[in-house]
Parts: sequence; structure tokens; C-alpha cells
Amino acid sequence: MTQATTATTAYPLTPMQEGMLFDCLSTEDPGVHLEQIVLTLEESIDVSALVEAWQVVANRYDVFRTAFSWSEGSPSQSITDAVEIPCTIHNWQSLAPEAQQERLEGLLRQDRAQGIDLAQAPAMRVTVIRFGPQRYRCVWTFHHLVLDGRSFATVLSEVFEAYAELADGRSLSSHADPMAFADYVAWTGTLDHSSSEAFWREFLQGVRAATPLLPSTPDDPAAAPGDRIGFVERKLSASTRARLDEIATTAGCSLNTIVQGAWAILLGRHSGERDVVFGATRAARRTALPGATDMVGLLINTLPVRASIDWDGDLIPWLQTLRRQQDAVRAHEHTPLVEVQRWSDVPAGSALFDSVLISDREELGAELRRRGGAWASRDALLIEQTTQKLTWYVYAEEEPVIRLGYDRRHFSKLTANRITDQLVTLVESIAADPGRTLGALDYIGADERAALSFSEQGPIVAFDARTPVHRLFEAQVARTPDAAALSCLDEQVTYA
Repeated sequence: MTQATTATTAYPLTPMQEGMLFDCLSTEDPGVHLEQIVLTLEESIDVSALVEAWQVVANRYDVFRTAFSWSEGSPSQSITDAVEIPCTIHNWQSLAPEAQQERLEGLLRQDRAQGIDLAQAPAMRVTVIRFGPQRYRCVWTFHHLVLDGRSFATVLSEVFEAYAELADGRSLSSHADPMAFADYVAWTGTLDHSSSEAFWREFLQGVRAATPLLPSTPDDPAAAPGDRIGFVERKLSASTRARLDEIATTAGCSLNTIVQGAWAILLGRHSGERDVVFGATRAARRTALPGATDMVGLLINTLPVRASIDWDGDLIPWLQTLRRQQDAVRAHEHTPLVEVQRWSDVPAGSALFDSVLISDREELGAELRRRGGAWASRDALLIEQTTQKLTWYVYAEEEPVIRLGYDRRHFSKLTANRITDQLVTLVESIAADPGRTLGALDYIGADERAALSFSEQGPIVAFDARTPVHRLFEAQVARTPDAAALSCLDEQVTYA
């Protein structure tokens, strides 16, 4: 049972928070913008100490004591003096490992379907599950409105620092008071976006619709809340990473730029467009107020990337153009996406893009393990649900990870696997020969090429060569009037 004391004076939301809140209020899916981090703890756990440690950190950071209001006037957020973190404890050690995993997956689906009541603080909860004497899972569920990815490791490190001290009976370490997220909100309110309006209007001039994604038969058009997002993942080799680093140095860009370029090329291939737009998430911390780099809260912003594709153009100069665009956006990276879209030619109510690319230095688990100590044997898995149909996650580790989150109401797992393989093939093609033109880069792998070559042969059918094609078609209509003759996106036309 969550308990909270009287709230302090309300203050506004950031534009990013307002956008997320609008997403949540305009959908019936409670899992939108819900974050789940599953910690694998192969160690003996003092559950009561762990629960208390979560409480200690929640008391330290105001974002965990924040409630949101939107019933009257502009939406606002307010901080309570104290909250009690909801914590559920399960003991599944009597179950077989397969049953434990199946039950965990079911719990995660139910957890997403439950959602979070943003009107009540805290916008988070914790579940601790005992799998065995030294085998635990801890599920940390929270709303993206209160935290971005740069905050996750900081919070988890502090929780388990407090846990170690409490479990050992030691006094808690003292910490300097963190910067209040309200200070960042106040800073965003002082920004003048007048110059940004001119920038974004020019940047998006001529863009009238989101770049269409590849057609696909969905896994489940009516997927239930909690079960709407699927994931596929691939890894690049360390040798490919080394080669990409060389190319990035030559082009004066980053691995992120190269992957953005690869996705732009793939979007162009599938859409037939030479001018493509997709979203990219920016940390937006270095250009914020002093001290924001280490702040715990939601500081990210998602903004459009636009790429013009000349299939006869050389790769390296094109990547350099993308990099210059990234640098130019930096001065305007705090512009609210809702304003950016309003300044474009995309009709109100329509999306500016249907896919987004999120890039980071490493996965959360790797970042935590790098801290050493007990973290060396722990793991952390992030599960999140965005509003995009496709969300790419790129982690620039020694063996880079490319993960695709896809909406099962729009795409099948088969399509998700195929497009992920194509992106990997494109990146590997760039690594193998960066001197190619954009049109010469491979995106069809050997396995898919063999399958396409076989399927393109089709069955061998004997017919009278003197019969006109339209008569053959009429005969097919007579044989199979209700069969699909033509498919495009979600529409079909039968032979009849």
C-alpha cells in the first residue's frame, strides 16, 4: 500500500514529459512508456535490506516522489515529502527452472498490462523473486516520465551500495544532495526557441508525411496490453567494430552516425524514397544547465533525422554530411518535438516518423558490470515500450549490439528478423568496403539472397504461348475468384 504525505507546490512538466503524458492519455495501452529492468542476482539476498535500500534511494531523489496531474489546465507535477515503495516478494524456488522462466515472462506481461497510476507517487514498484538459495530476480518497474537511460545505472548503483551497507549492518554512506529535477524544469522554461523555429522549418521543408516502413503481416493485430512488443537482437564482431572505428575516424563521425546512415539507406530501399526521415534520441545533457550531466531524471529528447539519398553518391562524404547535420542540431536539441512537428508540413495528427534509433555506449548490464565488485556477477535486462512501430537500440560495445523492438500489431517476427539481418548486412558491407557508392552497398545476406533466388523461379507451368496474357488471367479468375491477386500494405484485392 503506497502512502504519501502532503505534496509541495506543483511545477510544470518538460516538453518531453508532456509528450509522453499525452501518449499515455491518448492510448488504451497501459504499457506505453513503461520501463522494466530485470536484475539477475546469482547471490544470497537479504530481501528486507534490499527493500529498505530502494526506500533510501527513493527518499533521496525527488523524481521518485513525484505525482502528475492533468485534470485542470496545464499538466503539472508535484513532489511529496515521503512515499513508501510498493514491493512484492515471491518464492518460486520449488519450481523447475523452465517453470520459473515461464512464470517470470507471465509476470512481466501482467506487470506491463497493469501500468502505473501517474496521479499517485511513486511512479515505480519493485518485485523480488527467489529462484533458489542464491538465485534471485529483481524487477524494477517505473514510468519513463521520471527517468531516462542515463539515470538507470546511477540509481541501481546507489540502491545496491545502500543494500550492501544495510545487509552488513553498517551506517549508510553520506551523499551530497542531488540537483533537483525541478531546477532543470525551470531552466527549460527560460529557453527561447525562436531561432530554433527557423532552423527546423528549413530542416524539414518539403517533408509532408512519415517515411513509409516496409509492409508486413502482423504477429497479432489485436495483441493484448503487456504483449505488444517483440524483440530481436544481433551482434557485430569485434573485427567489424574495429573496421567501423577506422571508417568513423576517416569520416570524422561516430559508430552512431554509421548506423543511422545504414538505417536511412535501408529505409530508402524499402520505401522507394530518396528523402527519408526517422527519429533519434539525444541525451541533451551537455548542452543543458551546469550539473545536468549527472542528474537523475528525464532529460532526453527525440528529434528527427533527415537523409537525402543519392544512390550514385560516395559513402564517406555522405556520412560526413550526416555528421554535420548532427552537429547543427545540437544547438536546437532542447526544442520540443511537438513544436518541431508543428513547424513541418506534416498534417496535424499525423506522425513525423514511425521509427526511432536509440544509441548508447553499452547495454545497461555491461555498464553495471564494468563497475566491478559484486556487479561483476550480476546482469540487467531493459524492457521498454515506445510508441514507435520500430525502435532500434544500438550499443557501441566491443562487439556492438543491434536490437530491434517492434510493435506486434504491425510487424511479424519473421519481418523483424529479416530487417534486422538486412541492417546488419548493410553495416558489415560498409565495414568491408567504405569506398562504394550508396547504391552498391549490400543489404541482402547470402541466406536471404539464396531464398529469394529460389522463390523467384516459381513453379514451372506449361501453357499455350498463343493465348494472350489477359485471357490467362481471366482463366485464373474463373479458377480462384476469392484468392488474393494483389497485396499492398494492409489492403488486398481478390481475382474477382
